[in-house]
Amino acid sequence: MSHVSMFRLVSRGNTQLKHITHNLNLSLIPQQSLRGLTTKASPLAPTITIQKTVPSTHPDASPEDKLKMLQEELVASLKNNNIVTFTTEKPAGNPLHKSDPDEADLDTITSLDSPPSPSTIRAPVEISTEIMSISEKTFPSAHPALARSYNDHAYVLKTSENFETSIEYYIKSLQTYEESIGKLSPSYSAVLRNLSAVYRDAALGLELPSEASGETKKDFNAERDALIQRSREAADDALHWSERWLKKVNKEIEENEDTLYGPEEYTKAYETLADSLTNGSMTYLIQSRTLQTASGSEKLAREKGKVSKAILKESERMCERGIQILIDVEGLEGGIDGVLESEEGSLRFAKACNSMGTILTTKSKYMSSTSKNSQLQIALKYLYKSYQIREFKLHESHDDVIVTLYGIASAYEEMGEVEEARKVQEFILERMGVRIDEDGNVVEVSGK
Repeated sequence: MSHVSMFRLVSRGNTQLKHITHNLNLSLIPQQSLRGLTTKASPLAPTITIQKTVPSTHPDASPEDKLKMLQEELVASLKNNNIVTFTTEKPAGNPLHKSDPDEADLDTITSLDSPPSPSTIRAPVEISTEIMSISEKTFPSAHPALARSYNDHAYVLKTSENFETSIEYYIKSLQTYEESIGKLSPSYSAVLRNLSAVYRDAALGLELPSEASGETKKDFNAERDALIQRSREAADDALHWSERWLKKVNKEIEENEDTLYGPEEYTKAYETLADSLTNGSMTYLIQSRTLQTASGSEKLAREKGKVSKAILKESERMCERGIQILIDVEGLEGGIDGVLESEEGSLRFAKACNSMGTILTTKSKYMSSTSKNSQLQIALKYLYKSYQIREFKLHESHDDVIVTLYGIASAYEEMGEVEEARKVQEFILERMGVRIDEDGNVVEVSGK
């Protein structure tokens, strides 16, 4: 069977879709039904264009108020471009007072009461650049608010796949946090996770020309491997500082009756560790996959295969630990089996479950047929749990929902359940605003 990149099918500036789905087999769907999808404008496609806008802030507003209004405009702009996850889990607040600059800062802000209309929304990068400019003029060079603005600007750049500049600003954010509040903070760990993710996306975003020479392929592999290694280093650092932060909070609570650390900080420390474990597990997974596909002599392939499986095992261990932490923190009952069958769980938990399902699906490729089927059944439980939460808390065609559906289709295909995989893939196409008619042609779904 021929394999066609699903990223071509759904390309809309989300590299996450690429690294989760790049091996899905589209031959399950008639090839003629795919025609037009790479050129047809999807209703989900981002429209990152600078539009004519009304002034976003009052000329007499203080710098702090301007920054708050600009942050709200940025959230609205990202929402307009289908980039931000909007939930009701964490209320919007003054960005200057938020301690954690993880991408979740943008992902969990509630939708605005009166968001600007799409016709007046500027491009995200224009807004984040203005936020950064005001921050640089308002705050000293070593200030957490300035570090936060660098992080957010890096995130916006990443969404448009400007990876090189995004990396520069994440590093600048890390340096500013280190100089202002130090490395021992959830903010520093969060930026490390973001840096790990952008290195990972940059590696997966590399494209090798079809007519590439042997030397070009060698350079390509070297560059990709270097980016993945940097992603792993940042992920390991994030995990290290998350562990140290949790120990500090626990020690303060145990030894100091007058500590400022209460239940909220205690929970946040565990969530920070769980996030670092989930992020690390995905970086390890990508490194494992890369080693499995590496070329070379038979002996070298065997050696890399052993290393790959060891890394994959560590990926599973990390993700499993992160999931258990979230079960405890979120008060989910019934053990892992009960939780997977329940209707409880946060978007953070959904992300961890999606990662575990993806890891187990990959792991199944190295198993015997009997063990493989059992492993994929477990993978599907995690994936369906992730889908259940994301479907409920996000809109039905959100990227994260689509990514989980791809994972489900991939697991079914690995099981040999071709018909089930085909049904899920057709369901995905409908979520994207198209369907396959009786003649195998792409037809836009009315009202999408």
